[in-house]
Amino acid sequence: MKYHLPIISIFIIAIALAAYIFDTMSSTLIYDRDAILDGEYWRVLSGYFVHFSGLHLSFNVIAFGVTGWIIEERGYPGYSLLIFMMAFTIGVSLMVLKPDMKLYGGLSGIAHGSLVYLALFGLKESYFWNRMSWLILVFVPIKIGTEIVIGSSLAYSTETFVPIALSHLIGVVVALTQFYILQTIERQQIDELN
Repeated sequence: MKYHLPIISIFIIAIALAAYIFDTMSSTLIYDRDAILDGEYWRVLSGYFVHFSGLHLSFNVIAFGVTGWIIEERGYPGYSLLIFMMAFTIGVSLMVLKPDMKLYGGLSGIAHGSLVYLALFGLKESYFWNRMSWLILVFVPIKIGTEIVIGSSLAYSTETFVPIALSHLIGVVVALTQFYILQTIERQQIDELN
């Protein structure tokens, strides 16, 4: 298998680190409902670069970085489109479904969707990756479902920071949808060749 440098993942992590270090960058990128309604529409897409603590940043960068690196290294198709679609869909969904939420940030929704996307492709891989993929596809829905029921993250939350399980769910739904569409296109192409 040919090695692919994880350029997309490195780029996103670099921006997330810069946004954490530079307050002006963070305040320009954060999902801010009032600013979006005032015409700063890029915030729908850029909020996931912003993190609220070192622990929040660490969890998200590690989860997203490892998952993204594997996806890019294995050359699974459509990853940049997936990230864009997850960011857009999460941002718009939060605008519609969470009108009381003023601020949002973090890569966790995109990390969850990326993990499921990786696992879906992993089902076609060797024994080890196949088994790991099944575990992921069982664990992630249980985790998200539990977070929705208890209203808190299984990983962590604080008084000033509460993870939004809805963003995790939306990221996963977008990943499932894109994977299904890609598989449908691939099957149609194979049928046309036969």
